Order: sequence, then C-alpha cells, then structure tokens
Amino acid sequence: MGVAWLRGSPAQAEAFLAQGWHPALREALARVCALAPLPLGEVLVIGVGLWLFSLPFRLRSVAGGPIRAWALAIFRTVRLASLLLAVGQGLWGVQYARPGIEERLGIPPAGPVATETLVALTAALVEGTNTAYLAVHGQPDLGEPTPRPPTLDPDVLEAAWTAAVMRWDLPLGMAHPFPPPRAMVLTPMLRYLGFQGVFVPWTGEGLVMGDLPGPAFVSTALHESAHQRGVARESDANALAYLVALESGDPILRYAGALALQRQALGALARVDQDGARMLVRDRIPGVQRDVEALVARSRSLAGPVSETVRTANHRMLVSQGVQEGVANYEGSLWIVAALSEREGLEALIP
Repeated sequence: MGVAWLRGSPAQAEAFLAQGWHPALREALARVCALAPLPLGEVLVIGVGLWLFSLPFRLRSVAGGPIRAWALAIFRTVRLASLLLAVGQGLWGVQYARPGIEERLGIPPAGPVATETLVALTAALVEGTNTAYLAVHGQPDLGEPTPRPPTLDPDVLEAAWTAAVMRWDLPLGMAHPFPPPRAMVLTPMLRYLGFQGVFVPWTGEGLVMGDLPGPAFVSTALHESAHQRGVARESDANALAYLVALESGDPILRYAGALALQRQALGALARVDQDGARMLVRDRIPGVQRDVEALVARSRSLAGPVSETVRTANHRMLVSQGVQEGVANYEGSLWIVAALSEREGLEALIP
C-alpha cells in the first residue's frame, strides 16, 4: 500500500505527518464537518450507496446494449473506489508508518504480560473500577445499566488529552482540540455490522454506535478520538483511551476507561488462570457487573455472519497496513499499560 515508502523510516514519517499541512488539514476537515447537524461520514456512506445502487438503472439507455452498460458501471465503480481509497490512504493509511506508543513511551515492544504482573494489574483494575463506579453513581448499584451521556463535553475531552500529553510526553499535536466523537444516526441499521465505532478519514469524524451501554460508548469515543489525532494502531488507540481517561476529572471517563481495560485484563487472565479470573469477577460491585452484562448481551445479540464478515474485512485491512496480527492488535493495549505499571508503579496507573 501507499505507506511502504514511509515504513522504513518512522522518524521521517513523524516529521511529515505530525507537523505542517497534513495535521492542519485533518484538523480543519474535522472541524468543518463537525458543523453539520448530522455526521457527514454517514451521509457519505449513504450517498455512495445510493450512487452505486442507481448506476445500473441510469446506464440502461447507454448505446451498445446491456453488456456495454454493465462494463461502464463496473468501470465507474472501480474509479470511485480507487479515488476514495487513494484519499483515505493519503489522510489515514500513512499514519501507520508513525512510531508506535511503545517507542514513544520508552517501553519494550509488545510481548506477553508476565502472570504475576497480570494478576496484580487485574486485581487493581477491579478495585479501581469499583471505586470509579461509586464516584459516578454514589452507590454500588444504580439499578439499571449506566446510561450513556448525550455527547462528550469537548472541554473535558480537551483537558484530559492535554494532561495525558503533558504527563507522557506525547506529540503536542495530540493535545489539539478536535471535535468529540458523536453517536451514529444510522445506529439501528448499522449496529448489525458488529463494530462499536469507526473513524471516517474522509471527514475526520469519530463515530460511535448510539445503542452502546454508557461506559462502552465513552471508552469507544475515547478510542476514536485517538484515531482523530493520528494514532493508527488499535492497541495504541485503546491504550491512549485508558491513559486519557485516567487524567480526566470527569468520573464517567475514568470509570469507562477502567472498565474497558479491566475486561481486557480479565480475558487475558482467564486464559492462564480461570479460577483466579472468576474470583476477581466476584469482587465486582453489582453495578459494575450490571454494566458488563449489558454489553455482553448486546454483543451476543449481534453475533452472526454479517458481523463476522466485517471483522474479517477489518482484519485484512489491518494486515494490509503492516499490522501483522490484525484484529488481535486491539489486545495490545494491555501490554502497554502493564509495562507502564511495572515502570511507574501500579498506583500510578489505576484510577
């Protein structure tokens, strides 16, 4: 793909993509599109879909008969797809050539988390998530799943990103105030695709499924806000979602970040120590468990060939961009936080 010429030189990629016209263009694009009352990424999808659907009908009267009409329809479809891919690659695909978060934070490359570290981190996350839930609701069980906020406060989001950038010495461009991700209007139709959120490079928007339970909506929005700032790898976006939430003064952000990483840690622990993972699950307060069950129920209701096809397509896209492990890369954020906890101390990485 088009990033090959930059992959061999992350420093050169960083110099090209972190300053100058490229980040300014992405930021301006996001700001302009945020002025629209509806997410323009969804409008783009609908427009392309309607154009493709109507193309064979509009070409029926082309001289030369149906064979020439279909050939012309295929040609125009390939031409449009090539244009969209080229623009998307120029705005987004090149970001995969930039240094990863491990390099930026000075931690070792991704690897297996030591069992001792994993147990300690998971236990601390369970306790920290309970504390964060109490800070949000003031009681151990709201009696219903945590509702999602209508949107993320841009000032709160900007303050959290600025604090994280300063604490971890990240590129200053990540602290720029991007419009916060927002809920998809087409959630009732698109939810069956199985994904929770998406970054639309052609409009600079982060979009999140509107039917997600509150904590998942917030953590997904934080993940997509990392993509808006040029963070390409899913592991990096997940890790930064957690680190940004950790710096926020908003309890719902801290709770959402902690719960997302806790679930990841428990999944990893269950693969090496199922009994230990079960014991830690029992330590969740009722409200936290209620939120987890709401998210699990949603995921199970969407399982099927459609969501699996989308997952496979996402896997192949990531591999094509040089992320060899594909969708397994999402799990890499656990390594990043675990490595930081060993270097900085566990208390510094728990809300």
